[in-house]
Amino acid sequence: MLALAAAAGCGGGGAVGPAAGGAGGGAGAGGASAGGTPIVLASGEVGAWAIALDGANVYWTNQDRRTVMKLPLAGGTPIMVAGSASGAQVPWDVAIDANAIYWNDYDSPGAVMAASLAGGAPVTLVPAQTGPRNIAVRGANVYWINLWILGANTGAVMTAPVAGGAPVALAAAQDDPNGIAVDAANIYWTNLGGTVMKLPLAGGTPVMLASAQPGPQNIVADATNVYWTNTGSIEDTGRVMTVPIAGGTPVALATGLKGPLGIAVETSTVYWTDVSRVMMVSIGGGTPIVLASGQLRATDIAVDATGIYWTDTDAGTIMKIAK
Repeated sequence: MLALAAAAGCGGGGAVGPAAGGAGGGAGAGGASAGGTPIVLASGEVGAWAIALDGANVYWTNQDRRTVMKLPLAGGTPIMVAGSASGAQVPWDVAIDANAIYWNDYDSPGAVMAASLAGGAPVTLVPAQTGPRNIAVRGANVYWINLWILGANTGAVMTAPVAGGAPVALAAAQDDPNGIAVDAANIYWTNLGGTVMKLPLAGGTPVMLASAQPGPQNIVADATNVYWTNTGSIEDTGRVMTVPIAGGTPVALATGLKGPLGIAVETSTVYWTDVSRVMMVSIGGGTPIVLASGQLRATDIAVDATGIYWTDTDAGTIMKIAK
């Protein structure tokens, strides 16, 4: 078993910053355009999906190649962290803490995997999971969702120690759980059935933060609010949504989107991917801004102090634009 010390971290759905602020009214997706030229950090990665950052590298999963990859933020040659042992296994989401990289091998049987950032062979933290998809890590534990449970049409929110140990279902009977985020107090997740949920890390009864959401996808949180993407029920009805962590009325920060998926929040800004575009808006609302257009299939997104990074699944590129 991999020996991993406890450290704070976040999942591949985007960076989580220490921001605070309320939610304002939403705006349509036409938006203004921002300056700057996107650059290609890596190419030849058709199937690139989830993305995560640490202070030195960008990491991503490739569902077509069945690999987990990394590349120095300054550029260079991509390095394979892991390749799936079986062609049936699909690396899905990716998360980082100070010591290790974590990912889920989706399919049946699925598994929660880890590899030390210092190098070495990947290890299986939790075997025999059913449809494990999005993943997050914080402190001494890794958290993930199982899309379904064997023999039932329900999913679960799971956890296990990063140092190894038996998995625990924190919330069962969920309606196709999807995105996940964790902060110092709570776990947050989306259910494809149309709800956004939270649960205290200490345990208890899950609380519904939002209902009747059409296709809720990835989710992130700051000190005050949670944010998520809705793909929408018909074309061009996607939204970026927010609601206070303490509960309240969900608010649309952006509407009329093409199919938003990845989302990240930092300081006072929310960022997301919207198929051919990468966009941002203030956490207080306003006019969305197009950071990059002409993408083939912008998928996941992450941010750091200097740039915005995303995967273009169909183009096979890892992209960056400076802030």
